[in-house]
Amino acid sequence: MKWLTTTLLRIFPPPRRAVRWTAVIPLVGFLAVFASTMLFLLFTNRIEFLYPWAFSLLVVTPWIWWMQAAGYSGLTASRGNTALLIRLIVAGLLVTVLALPRAVKTSDVVSVIYNVDISDSVNEAKDTALSIVATTVAEKISTDQAGLVVFGRTPAVEYPPRETFPFEKYLNSQVGKDATNLQQSLSLSLAMLPEENQGRVVLISDGTATVGELKHAVTELQARGVQVDVMPVDYQYDHEVLLERLDLPRFVRIGETYEAATVLTSLKDGSGTLVLTQNDEELQRMPVEFRAGKNRFAVPIKVGAPGYYEYSARIEVPASKDNRVENNEVRNYLYIDGPGRVLIVTDPQGNPREWKYIEQALRQGEREVQTMNAREFPHDPLQLMPYDAIVFANVPADAFLANQVQAVHDAVRNLGIGFVMLGGPNSFGPGGYQNSPIEDCLPISMEISKKKILPKGALVIILHTCEFPQGNTWAKRITKEAIRVLSAEDEVGAIGYSMNGDEWIFELTPASEYDKLVTSVNGAQIGDMPEFTSTMKLGLEGLLKSDAASRHMIIISDGDPPMPPPKILKEFQDSQTTISTVAVFPHDPRDAQVLNAIASATGGRFYFPSDPRQLPSIFIKEAKTLRRSQIQKRTFTPTLVNDDPVLRDIRSMPPLHGYVLASEKEDPRATILLSAPPEEKDMVADDSDVDPILAVWRYGLGATAAYTSDLTEDWGKDWIRWKQFQQLVTQLMTRVSRVRREQFLRVYTYVNGNEGVVVVEDFHPEESLLDMNVTVSSGDDFRYSGAVRQIAPRRYQATIPLQGKARYQVQISADGSDRQEIAYGGFIVSYSPEYLRFQANPIVLREIAEQTGGQELDAELEPEKLAEQIYGRRESKRSTRSVFDWFLMALACMIPLDVAVRRVQLDFTWLKRMFTSRRNESTATMGALLQKAESVRSTMTGQKSEITSRKKSVERPMQPGAIPPRSSQNAANKTQPQEAPPSVVSEQPVDDGSTTSRLLAMKRQREDDTEEET
Repeated sequence: MKWLTTTLLRIFPPPRRAVRWTAVIPLVGFLAVFASTMLFLLFTNRIEFLYPWAFSLLVVTPWIWWMQAAGYSGLTASRGNTALLIRLIVAGLLVTVLALPRAVKTSDVVSVIYNVDISDSVNEAKDTALSIVATTVAEKISTDQAGLVVFGRTPAVEYPPRETFPFEKYLNSQVGKDATNLQQSLSLSLAMLPEENQGRVVLISDGTATVGELKHAVTELQARGVQVDVMPVDYQYDHEVLLERLDLPRFVRIGETYEAATVLTSLKDGSGTLVLTQNDEELQRMPVEFRAGKNRFAVPIKVGAPGYYEYSARIEVPASKDNRVENNEVRNYLYIDGPGRVLIVTDPQGNPREWKYIEQALRQGEREVQTMNAREFPHDPLQLMPYDAIVFANVPADAFLANQVQAVHDAVRNLGIGFVMLGGPNSFGPGGYQNSPIEDCLPISMEISKKKILPKGALVIILHTCEFPQGNTWAKRITKEAIRVLSAEDEVGAIGYSMNGDEWIFELTPASEYDKLVTSVNGAQIGDMPEFTSTMKLGLEGLLKSDAASRHMIIISDGDPPMPPPKILKEFQDSQTTISTVAVFPHDPRDAQVLNAIASATGGRFYFPSDPRQLPSIFIKEAKTLRRSQIQKRTFTPTLVNDDPVLRDIRSMPPLHGYVLASEKEDPRATILLSAPPEEKDMVADDSDVDPILAVWRYGLGATAAYTSDLTEDWGKDWIRWKQFQQLVTQLMTRVSRVRREQFLRVYTYVNGNEGVVVVEDFHPEESLLDMNVTVSSGDDFRYSGAVRQIAPRRYQATIPLQGKARYQVQISADGSDRQEIAYGGFIVSYSPEYLRFQANPIVLREIAEQTGGQELDAELEPEKLAEQIYGRRESKRSTRSVFDWFLMALACMIPLDVAVRRVQLDFTWLKRMFTSRRNESTATMGALLQKAESVRSTMTGQKSEITSRKKSVERPMQPGAIPPRSSQNAANKTQPQEAPPSVVSEQPVDDGSTTSRLLAMKRQREDDTEEET
């Protein structure tokens, strides 16, 4: 037990002063108050603690008390007790913080989200459902909340939960109505419900979920304890006719006759007209009689040449015998493989000379060529399968629809078709292909980011630099740097904010007047700009007065002025004036977003440098990259940059007379083969950038090439007469065209409801086990990848969940036994499974209600009773929120107070002086000082005379018998003290309580002590 005693003595050392039982009162009182407070908060459900075991740490409080009570704090009794109380409070707050307190709130408010199905399958019942919502909400009590979510293919919040429900007859939300997504709608409704209230969802639907996984949403609802009341929308069609699918032969030989079989389903017997088309040309129209149930109708077809053939079957019946027309047509396709062709796409408004020479060169190279204008161009990648390569011959982007451009991109990436874009006034950047799918698949960038200035340009610099360190100094420096690098013909101006408001530091002036402009820049006084609008208008007015070929503006700012209105930005867009912005030390991240938005809206660039030293290089770059015309007309001989099979056996090339500006794509896969050499006047030190003329790369499964000059009598007039022209064109098309190999895999696809089935058969002479994968994609950003499993010898199959109506491309990759093959296919989903439903499915709704604890509502009830069913089931909802931060803030306030009480001692005499008039204080103090000075002088005089007399007596001859012993003399002095002289007593300073009086009294006491010792 000795070690225990030693340990206790180390923790509780012996007291330095007596400790009485009353000293424990502060500790006991604190613990009692603290425990009572915590228990009161806990048992009254005002607060709860996540880690209540943390209160066991209060065992340290006796040690805190003992160190104070035993005298180890070094404080007086009153200060020590105060410090002890504060220290105990700090300990209590710290323990409370560690226990992670959470405030408890109890609410009996009911929050209801009405989840209304507005998909096409329940379109007729939509108005009735919304009427039920309006009438039941009107009957709820005022403190309850109601919200509205509508859904089809996707959900949308019409009204968030609120006490007042401003229901309108018409819905503002726009959702796709060709599908029913119960999963997303229930998940969104759950997310809208407040945590602190009792939540409930009222689902009004037919229960026919065609998209999504419903079980995931039900699991989320169960975890939150949210009930779902369901109100089935009941319907049943008496008459409905639909075409399920169009079956085409799997393998076709040219010249033979086959059957296109249409599967028709009807609820009743009837008749109609079946129309079959091939590539949108009507093949056959025949009357048909059909029975209730499934019917099959076969139409003979014959294919005379390889290619892509799309077939459509449509049933025409009286409107009274059919409820929906969306499911009356189905599509399918046949692809007959043959010799690969090159498709040349032309401008509908173009001149035949723009593609004549490349067409002749390709035909001379024994390539099969087909020309097609942009209006005739396919909308689906599958329709491009007959072509090995596609060539755009000076076609502007606005000649295409968006899905046509996307079809080219998908055909290159997913089907391996080659692509070449030729230059011209309507191609690349001037043709409007920036930031398009076409630019994505090309090996060059159409963004001119690092080019030299060739035509005359005009530049305006707006300076808002006064709010960052040495900002105006940097502003003057970068403005001078920008002027210096401009060509002599370019114009430049600068605008700042001064005492007179927005004004020109100097208006647009030729950069050749550098010395004059530098003087104006050095004398500029730049202030805090309140807004961009007036400044930008001032700059735009100056730019529009200029005859420059390109106009550009640079704004450097911290971004705190408000965003200019769209009208101003549109004026810049209409005048083709771009704005680049530089964000420097923004006060808030949103300020930088303002500058970014301005640059994006006008086609400029946005910079956010981390170091002001980067500013000069940014302004030099912007000054050298004025958005100029991208068409460069000059004569030059292309420079060979890299070797490639495209240039095999080509030693020299004739000159070109123009090209479209483009930039290198920052991707190692992109290879620049030919470039335009820079002119000497445009050369800049350490400028390694080039203007691409010919570039190639691989993109996905395909290869693409960009040729920025043209092949006409304009820019390429010397090339089209060049003896190696046909050789270059042939080698270029060979480089990018799809490589055709012997195929042993046959792909067959069909649609089954909302699923696509892919069947692959292996016809290789030697049977082997293949590792096979499928990739399915569509133009709606749908992409699926997965394995294809073997279901029989040489037969593989995969089932893919689809997203509804679309055209899907299928790519099969197989690997095994020294074989690597790629096969293609696809399928067309003609309409959404939403239109395959003829009646409601209330069973699904009842299962949702049963699993979540809800109930089925009767739409026939009176609004009052129906509202009672929805809002009447009321239980108190207990919710918590963290209040950790409040106790942490209290702890942060108490710690400095604890240090102050223990380490800082204040003189409170200043309180007395605050209430004493300044004049009286001054007079009293001066009088006291004079009185004390006189007293000191008198005392000093008396002491001097006494000391002198003592010295004289000591000088007399000493008589031993007359001198008493020291001890007796000291005793006599103690028992018989000498009385002070009257003059001295009368002049004793009076203690008036001031600091000066106390100091003088202490000095007098020391002098008396010295005198006694002497």
